[in-house]
Amino acid sequence: MKLSNKVNLYFIALILLNSIFFTTQVLDRTLVPRFLFLSALLLVSIPSFIKNWSTSKFRTLNLLDFLFIIYYVISCISIFYAINIAEAFFENQKILLAFLVYYITRFLLLQTGHTAEKILCQTAAIAVFCGVTYLIWEYSTTEDTRKYFHMYLKGTSSHRNLSAAFLLLCIPFNIIGLWQTKSQLWKWLFRLAILGTIITILVLQTRSVYMASAIASLFAVTALFLTSDLFKQLHLKKIITSSIIIFVSVFLFFYLSDNLSYFSERINIFNYQKSYTAQERLFIWGKTNSLIKDNWLTGVGSGNWKLIFPSYGIGDWKRAAEHGVIFQRPHNDFLWVFSELGITGIFIYSSILLIIFWAGIQTAITHKSKLLGTKLWIVLAGLLAYYIFSCFSFPRERLEHLVLWAVLLAIISYYGHDFFKEKYSLKITNKLKNSYIIIFLTVLLGFNLLIGYHRYKGEKNMKKAYDYNIQKNWGKLKSRVNAAYSPFFYNLDYTSMPLKWFEGTVYHKNQQFDKALDCQLKALEHNPYNDRVLNDIAAIYGEKKDYPKAESFLQRALTINSSRQSSHLNLAFLYFYMKKYDKVKQHLDKVKDQKHDANKNKLLVALQQLGY
Repeated sequence: MKLSNKVNLYFIALILLNSIFFTTQVLDRTLVPRFLFLSALLLVSIPSFIKNWSTSKFRTLNLLDFLFIIYYVISCISIFYAINIAEAFFENQKILLAFLVYYITRFLLLQTGHTAEKILCQTAAIAVFCGVTYLIWEYSTTEDTRKYFHMYLKGTSSHRNLSAAFLLLCIPFNIIGLWQTKSQLWKWLFRLAILGTIITILVLQTRSVYMASAIASLFAVTALFLTSDLFKQLHLKKIITSSIIIFVSVFLFFYLSDNLSYFSERINIFNYQKSYTAQERLFIWGKTNSLIKDNWLTGVGSGNWKLIFPSYGIGDWKRAAEHGVIFQRPHNDFLWVFSELGITGIFIYSSILLIIFWAGIQTAITHKSKLLGTKLWIVLAGLLAYYIFSCFSFPRERLEHLVLWAVLLAIISYYGHDFFKEKYSLKITNKLKNSYIIIFLTVLLGFNLLIGYHRYKGEKNMKKAYDYNIQKNWGKLKSRVNAAYSPFFYNLDYTSMPLKWFEGTVYHKNQQFDKALDCQLKALEHNPYNDRVLNDIAAIYGEKKDYPKAESFLQRALTINSSRQSSHLNLAFLYFYMKKYDKVKQHLDKVKDQKHDANKNKLLVALQQLGY
């Protein structure tokens, strides 16, 4: 097969198929399936890539490559001190995938040039059509089409914010494709993709994407106006006409659905800080900042932020304290990297950003080709949009976003090849045999498949386990949890609840306290700051009449979540049994939920009978 055909197939799978691949058999229908898909794609691509790479003059590593490799190595080292290595493995190997996508994409661009660019742009346009079509289908099947209809839309990224961001990151490819293609059909397809993306982003009403779009657009327009004669020669009439069509279409959509005032509020990014979402982010960032101060040198280990974060107290935030929400990420990728990989990790991660922008801007300004400079400003704007969005969300968690991030880095590195080649590039010696490289990468990607297999199997079984939990079928629940559990690859569900907690709960319900305690203590090893686990361990010690240990675990639970009413109620009962009556009333006063009224009143009556 010709290299050009291989390139076409590779980018179709990488950009298009990876962005729409999902299954409803697992809890998170996109994350693990795409991890497996991308790992398999790279695994089958490696032999062919190495064959072409070994005889190429582009058998090199530049400064950006070294930074990327160091970033991966730092993450690998963090596994050794991470509390939960299963989560560390999973997050760590995503970095490997991103690096391989970046490096292979840059190499293919260097080898084939326009061929790779062309298929990249075309597959991005088709991915947009698929994403927009899926959202339209979701909207047509949504019963509530009133004010908050957008909340029900998930898109191909399983989250409307992430779906909107994915579409936004496709815009640079569509603009470049529109400028380069000579086909009238593809010109119209690129125009439709851009128009559909902008309208969809406006309809989805995600402030973080609005902000990223506004800042990236301002950057691109300013840079192009100052440096590109080509941009100045564009027909202003076409730009104005397109803008009018977009905003009139969106205006009519919201006006006809009686959502115009709400949309006006949402699109005003300056109101963001007043929103509940922003207040929650500020709460999370404040606690994460405290976590970083205590672990600034090494971080807490890849994938382990969500396990350590609760130790800084979640009782001040209602959604976490009263509704049991366990935050899974800090909604800021820079804080995320800093908290997990420490000062060295954030330095390298930030260096990748600074180096690529430095190379891109230098090349755009100094390169003889004005067309290349124009394309570079567009790609840099897309990369800037990614980083702005990452300050408010979590694109580094999702494979389709990591792929586009890596591809944008690869394009800038490709355009700036001469910039890196002069001072910051190293030729890889031929003494390093191809077979060694293939074996090494095959082992790493094979390990990815092993991780993905266990996580897929785990999520598939846990999805059924949740159904059995609702049905109160404890025997089948326990069976599914055991089938899902893997100590080294999958021991937490997608909300970070330990699987051993579910098993321990079943034993507790069956009055098998010793087995229940063993499971809950193992659950605590997997997630040491989960207040529900601590609360349940205390309950078991209470059943076993070991009141001092029960008190100790309940106090630990309240240190994490001071607003958990079940912990206050359990502690009130415990102090009653320990005859510390003065402390009983103190904790009962904090129990406000009506569902606890029966037990609360029972205890109050008992206190009154004792004269308290």
